[in-house]
Amino acid sequence: MKFLYNFALLCLIFTFNLDALALKNISPKGVAQLDEIIGIIKERHIKTLSEAQLIEAATNGILASLDSYSYFYDSKSLQELNTYTSGEFCGIGIEVKLDKGKAVVITPLTNSPAARAGILAGDRIMSINGTLIEGMTEQTIMKHLLGPPNTKISLMVLRSSAIPNRLQGSNVILNGDGYKALPIKVSMTREQVGLPSITSTFSSDGIFYLKIGAFYENTSKAMEKIESRLKSLQSKNQINGIIIDLRNNPGGLLEQAVTMSNIFIKKGKLVSIFSPKTQKNTDYLAEGDSFKLDEKIPIVVLINKGTASAAEVLAGIFKDHKRAILIGEKSFGKGSVQKFMPLSGGGALSITTALYKTPAGIVIENVGISPDINISTLVSRALKKTKDTGPLDKKISKKENDDFSKRKYIINKAAIIMTNKHQ
Repeated sequence: MKFLYNFALLCLIFTFNLDALALKNISPKGVAQLDEIIGIIKERHIKTLSEAQLIEAATNGILASLDSYSYFYDSKSLQELNTYTSGEFCGIGIEVKLDKGKAVVITPLTNSPAARAGILAGDRIMSINGTLIEGMTEQTIMKHLLGPPNTKISLMVLRSSAIPNRLQGSNVILNGDGYKALPIKVSMTREQVGLPSITSTFSSDGIFYLKIGAFYENTSKAMEKIESRLKSLQSKNQINGIIIDLRNNPGGLLEQAVTMSNIFIKKGKLVSIFSPKTQKNTDYLAEGDSFKLDEKIPIVVLINKGTASAAEVLAGIFKDHKRAILIGEKSFGKGSVQKFMPLSGGGALSITTALYKTPAGIVIENVGISPDINISTLVSRALKKTKDTGPLDKKISKKENDDFSKRKYIINKAAIIMTNKHQ
């Protein structure tokens, strides 16, 4: 890695039309060392690469050594990124991050080919259509995943799991984290994938179900209609509870999640953006002049391993303010902030600049948000049909000003939703 770092710095020097001694960030000794290294590579290495190729490879090498979310985008990659975030793209519908050189699925998008084929959050992609992806950049991986509609694609993935003894043989692989995992081949067909937004239903029992697929530029506009509906139902005293579904929500724009949380949180801190370099926090506070849902209306929030980034921030807001009961699995643990830095020669860097903190000061990155009630607890309780509800009742009795019986009812309804594979 040190060699790659030094080599990368030398390649970056090529982008400057300056005398080596005039460079601000590299000492003369460093320049001399880098010049020696590049000379050896040009003379001895079997590959002949252009300056542009060396610069891109060097940039990607530096960024990969920093963290899993810092990337280089050339002009073409930026256009593809804009197409992706604009509304539709053709592929299989998965969010991927690089972790120690491995492509990890953050989440399959709702009702996408990947979701229907059984791809899960946390799966590690080994190959795409038989091509090993080790060493690829995230952009190259995405290019392999995208393609014309109605074309076939197959992935070989590793899925960590508890493997029965009868399956523990030569086909069992020990992944980088020391967990046993089985290679699984998954085939599907590419199609136009619409980016998930917001859907809602209001049932006759007074339960308002809100499914938030992701947080994009149009989320707040979609939420305005939801807010108007909630305001009308609340004025008629028709809402008995709300279920907010954040499962397999890969996140998106923080501002959109914060705007949404204002409907449910009356006052106080919503989230902090913490810069380790400056040791400063930037706090987002609840806006007092916006519409607020009656605090007596109980809320349940559904999360799973595919709940990431801004969706985790929203879940953390609900949890720390004790405004909702969280049910499901621990979330993904993507709690860092990336900023786009345009480059003078074209393209841009996406650099991790800060970390998210929940209202209680908890860092989400690599930790995630833990649910108040794990879904396995509810399933086990339902299967055993136990009458001993004491431990569960204690977990869900965090709010004293809402209706306990209503809260229990929507929790049971949420459990049914979470065990329904079609939801």
